[in-house]
Amino acid sequence: LLRNEEREGLIRTRTIGAQHARGDVVIFLDAHCEVNINWLPPLLAPIKHNRKVMTVPVIDGIDMNTWEYKRVYGAADVHFRGIFEWGLLYKETEITKEEAQRRKYNSEPFRSPTHAGGLFAISNKWFEELGYYDAGLQIWGGEQYELSFKRHI
Repeated sequence: LLRNEEREGLIRTRTIGAQHARGDVVIFLDAHCEVNINWLPPLLAPIKHNRKVMTVPVIDGIDMNTWEYKRVYGAADVHFRGIFEWGLLYKETEITKEEAQRRKYNSEPFRSPTHAGGLFAISNKWFEELGYYDAGLQIWGGEQYELSFKRHI
């Protein structure tokens, strides 16, 4: 267990955690997340084949009143990629039918220009090469864009 000596904020704390991690891959899951059956292999397999891939899980939900598991996207074969508008509001759009038809498995990855921010896996070495997160970021809300832009530049 690693504990900061003083408050560092969410984003700097993620960087500190990655800098102290001993594994080849670091996985970030916000504290309010719960994983499902077989959640890890689809995140790790693409990174094993290409260490410059960042993977993001499908994010389903739990009904706040009934605690019932809910697929966020409805059908299991429907997937959305992260996008943003120029006001930096995170949004999602469905992958094209052509791209969906090329996929052999439901868990097969697809390209996305950005991600939601709090849930992803990345090679720790590549995260370091990207410069981790900007040390000036203190709270959540912009880290997904910063890391997404670094990945594409």
